[in-house]
Amino acid sequence: MAGGTTHALEGIRILDLGHFLAAPRCGQILGELGATVVKIEPPQGETMRILMSLAKAERILAVVNTNKRGISLNLKSDAGQALFLKLVAAADVVLENFGSGTMDRLGLGYGHLAEVNPGLVYASISGFGNTGPQKNRGAFDIIAQATSGIMDALGLPDRPPGIFFADLVSGAYAAMAIVAALFVREKTGKGQQIDISMQDVMYAHHFRAHAVQALGDAAEETTGMLGRSVDNLLTDHEHPLPFWNTYRTKDGHVAIVALTDRHWERLMKAIGHENLLDDARFANFITRIHNAPAGVEILSRWAADRTVDEVVRVLNECDVPCGKVCSTQDVKVDPQLAERGMVNEVQHSLSGPIRVPGSALKMSVTPGEISRPHPGLGEHTEEVLREFLDMDDEEIAEWKSRGAI
Repeated sequence: MAGGTTHALEGIRILDLGHFLAAPRCGQILGELGATVVKIEPPQGETMRILMSLAKAERILAVVNTNKRGISLNLKSDAGQALFLKLVAAADVVLENFGSGTMDRLGLGYGHLAEVNPGLVYASISGFGNTGPQKNRGAFDIIAQATSGIMDALGLPDRPPGIFFADLVSGAYAAMAIVAALFVREKTGKGQQIDISMQDVMYAHHFRAHAVQALGDAAEETTGMLGRSVDNLLTDHEHPLPFWNTYRTKDGHVAIVALTDRHWERLMKAIGHENLLDDARFANFITRIHNAPAGVEILSRWAADRTVDEVVRVLNECDVPCGKVCSTQDVKVDPQLAERGMVNEVQHSLSGPIRVPGSALKMSVTPGEISRPHPGLGEHTEEVLREFLDMDDEEIAEWKSRGAI
């Protein structure tokens, strides 16, 4: 790139006030793209650090906090707030996921910060956003998944979800919005406020709900044609479809997809049932839905006599989409992930080597990368103050004496 830039966001400074997962994940993504990300924590550390420390599991912080430097700053003190405003004046982005209105109550909301730095991009992530009747409610990942309908759609209304989609995906959405706001600032010189609601993000991904709404009055006709509701057509665990299902093998499970006629034909040939290509029950997409139990039974018997590797090999050879249902242990040694650089390791000054995910941002010129481990509490306070504010030892000592850092 022009000027020798090797990272997309090189030169962009991010003040990351995040705790737990959502905002930290956003800051991590921006850091992978080359931004200078400073994780700001209170003197006792952010809540996740405290909880993980109690459990002797502080290394887990590395999962969403690589590529950051860390400073300790007391935002509840007058001195701490004054120092924060100086950092804001030298930054491009402020990122936080406190409860809605928390920063305003500290006198550090977007309105005030924009007076200090009119070009500032200010991003907040909260459970329900900064508007609406639920804006003041506290929320965590499970609350966003519950109130957006995602848990019900996944068939998990009676148990916590296994993946923190609301936190992590909301962090990614915030990162996209920040990059877009920085692009706008290049043209206008003005910053703006970003308001990400985790419930919004989860609802935006609730394809089932949107599909039913889009059908409207036509849903009844579609249901009549299919013989079942389109609402859970591909996710009805009690009545699975043969062409979109997981099958038990001798030693695990395999996911198999054969949505199109072409894939169905290949699948039947792969399992040695070419005779079924002329069977009226499986002539097309609609008839396969109506005769789903028979199709599932045929494929279940075939898979049950084979290992996972055998099923995957046979289907891959016939170009039928399939995949082993991998365990958490399996993905640690997955050769595809390893080849793509997704299995990474960072060297922490106190904890030693820590395995972390690599960057999923593959780009031909400015790819994302993992360049440093997660910071210790306040590890880079003096370094950041010198770099951002050109402070000397005496000035830093003064801020320490005032209880700011």
